Amino acid sequence: MKLTYPMPNMNDTDEEESRIANEVAHMFNAIQNGATLHEIYGIPDDVMEVIYAHAYDFYQKGCMDDAKLFFRFLCTHDMYNAQYALGLGAVYQRQKEHAKAIQMYLLAYAIEPEYARAMFYAGQCYLHLKDKDGAIKCFSKVTGDCVSEAIKKQAQGYLSVLRSEQGVAHA
Repeated sequence: MKLTYPMPNMNDTDEEESRIANEVAHMFNAIQNGATLHEIYGIPDDVMEVIYAHAYDFYQKGCMDDAKLFFRFLCTHDMYNAQYALGLGAVYQRQKEHAKAIQMYLLAYAIEPEYARAMFYAGQCYLHLKDKDGAIKCFSKVTGDCVSEAIKKQAQGYLSVLRSEQGVAHA
């Protein structure tokens, strides 16, 4: 028995190639105009909010691997949302991955400069890495930018200790 295979219709192939070329052109245009994957794939905002709620819930329950997975998804699908970067930074900080946490906190602050608490948390991470100069820069920024008096006072406390240690070191 001889098997026969259908030959592809060349018109179908041309149409498929044209469709793919159009989709690629659309994606390139969207990327060049700063679109996020969230926008490109058309993920509704309410779906992103539900995913964020799950990520936050995992974080609160101490399920850091799950929280990291969800916050990473959120960050990759909408890198312009400071809340997502702040969440992933918090997960990294809790997992003692301080260098990664700093990167996420600085990203959150770059996206939303009013998120001065991101700088505060970055300062704490710098302390864990024994980088007092980095910590001083972050805490100094917080004392100038932060609207939360509680966080501002904590930053001032850190600065007082760090600066007094510098004075002792230079004496």
